[in-house]
Amino acid sequence: MEKKKVSVEEPVKVAGLTVIPITRTLVCGWQDHRRLSFLGLKRPLYVLVLRPATAVKAFDSEGKEVPLELILSCYPEIKDRIQVE
Repeated sequence: MEKKKVSVEEPVKVAGLTVIPITRTLVCGWQDHRRLSFLGLKRPLYVLVLRPATAVKAFDSEGKEVPLELILSCYPEIKDRIQVE
């Protein structure tokens, strides 16, 4: 069994900036004779940075800037959770 989920985490406000992490959670499970084993991983995919009076900046986990439209096209399920001014 394998389940994947992409989530928008709670925004964090610091020094006039709003930082929104986007994460992927992966849960795997398997059964071998009388044992059940599970493995869970959660890792950051992107970070959105919102500043007053400027455009939203999106960065991947390596720090490279990524267009927000690319993120929303790859993960349409998070579109309604991201509210940018």
